[in-house]
Amino acid sequence: MAIDQQRFGRFVAALRKEKEWTQKQLAEQIGVSDKAVSKWERGLSLPDIGLLEPLAGALGVTVAELLHGERLAEPLPPQAVEALVTDAVRLGRAGFCADPGRRLRWIGLVAAGLLVLGGELLAAARLGGQPMDSFFVGRQGLVPMLAAGMALMLCFLPDTLPAYYDQYKVDGISYGPVRLHLPGVQFNNRNWPYVKRAGLIAMLVLVVGFCPLQLGVEAAFPTLPAAARLALSLGAVLGGLFVPMMVAAVRHGGTPGAGRTAAVHAAAVVAMVCAALLAVGSLGAAGSGFRLNYWEQKGAAGWQARYDGFSGRRSGRLRGEGPLELTVETEAGALTVTVTDEAGRTLLQQTARTDAAWQLADPGPVRVTVEGEEHRGGFTVSYMQPGEQSAGGG
Repeated sequence: MAIDQQRFGRFVAALRKEKEWTQKQLAEQIGVSDKAVSKWERGLSLPDIGLLEPLAGALGVTVAELLHGERLAEPLPPQAVEALVTDAVRLGRAGFCADPGRRLRWIGLVAAGLLVLGGELLAAARLGGQPMDSFFVGRQGLVPMLAAGMALMLCFLPDTLPAYYDQYKVDGISYGPVRLHLPGVQFNNRNWPYVKRAGLIAMLVLVVGFCPLQLGVEAAFPTLPAAARLALSLGAVLGGLFVPMMVAAVRHGGTPGAGRTAAVHAAAVVAMVCAALLAVGSLGAAGSGFRLNYWEQKGAAGWQARYDGFSGRRSGRLRGEGPLELTVETEAGALTVTVTDEAGRTLLQQTARTDAAWQLADPGPVRVTVEGEEHRGGFTVSYMQPGEQSAGGG
């Protein structure tokens, strides 16, 4: 059973007149504008499905009667009611429009950005002399990949919103599995094209620009604390996504007071992020196990790790034959290395604040414990094979 919009409109107008209400008085009852009521009564549009129940209650009819367009002597069968509601949902979604060609172009740009990112990560790993997976799974790779995922989400959102977004104050978009909400922003067809474009451009810039930015900061400030580098990562994601979209929505939305509201919400988000970063930084300084861009490979006879920040304690048991060599690479901070045998006796305990290497002659099975104090660099522990040359002595 399909909904007849003209009959729906005539029925709403008749019920309103029975109550001797103006269109404005009915609009005030359910929290919409009188222009929206006028469009309903002229059969130009239907209310959002969320307004059907309050509208029916205000007019003194059931939702089924409202959708059917007349009073019913007997209740409709369940199948007929389900068909009416389904049709109402279909008509409500009919206003979502998307340009397939434009969507494909944006997806192509995201794919090209990921290719550029892959080249940047490979070059950075080669120049830095670190394992490639440490860059791909570290913040240099994860943050841009997160941005690419957000860009693809925006690609699949529609280009045009239904008419009720222009009639009511709607602060979120729900389209299939995708949900988008910006604090203090109301979406409509005046600002949505600009919001979507601003978000896509910002995410693409983050995909291709984040890795060079991070490496540039690390080169310029090699002793920058790990918490400060984490602040840059999170700030780039949050600021890169929300700020351009909020600015576009406020500039083109035409909603009085929206700019002030959005600014307050944006300031609140920044304050919460700063508080979280201060907490993370204090945890790292306290040595509670803070790790940043940490890569590790551990086996029965060897243990290797590289990282941009490590505060805390880690331990591992190694078993092998021959000399045991330990090397530490230090760019900042300090790392304490302790080696004990199976009886718990301490065989070695040293603190490295620069590059260092030690060797134990045939210690047998051991437990190695490393304790970092905002250490940046890495360490390697392995049993030397016969004929292998030592990197140093201690």
